[in-house]
Amino acid sequence: MVEGIGIVAVIVTSSAYIWQIAIQLKSADFKNINLAIQCLVLIASCLWVIYGISTENQALMIMGSLFTSITLPVLVFKIQSDLKLMKHKKKHQPIQSRYDSLRKERL
Repeated sequence: MVEGIGIVAVIVTSSAYIWQIAIQLKSADFKNINLAIQCLVLIASCLWVIYGISTENQALMIMGSLFTSITLPVLVFKIQSDLKLMKHKKKHQPIQSRYDSLRKERL
């Protein structure tokens, strides 16, 4: 009975998280995802797997494994997105700084 409650809790929690991540993956927009929070979720889910294995709790093992398998790719996509954004910012100066540099050349 208690194990069943744990499995239902895993399904409900995972559904909410998967729904949010699916929207992010579909839009390929990861700028609103917090990198630090995703790292914490990944660490926590790995710890839940370890704890589930040590206590032989199937619900915790499933939840930890599911969250780890979801969070790891999101973390990779977030890092890739941030790196692309940093490269783009380096290539393109803000318009105001370009304007200032042109203005200085005229003077």
